[in-house]
Amino acid sequence: MELIRNTDFAGERPLFGSKDLRLENVTVQEGESALKCCSNIEAVGCRFEGKYPFWHVETFRIDNCVQHCVFPRCGSIGKNNFRPDGIYR
Repeated sequence: MELIRNTDFAGERPLFGSKDLRLENVTVQEGESALKCCSNIEAVGCRFEGKYPFWHVETFRIDNCVQHCVFPRCGSIGKNNFRPDGIYR
């Protein structure tokens, strides 16, 4: 599994199509569908500022992450196998 740590991403779909990825202390700034069409994703201590950060993601785990979105209907939508092990709000 590839590890990305202490990094910021911005724009639309910056990690599109990623597989086997662990994010630690990552901030994904405003933008839509940061992790669209990804699989086997782990996010630990991350902040998601845009809409639909987990759109069509297959198998993902979220631990101690925050979603801060100024837009209505900013939910995170995963396909299946979602394991919330911590705080995600």
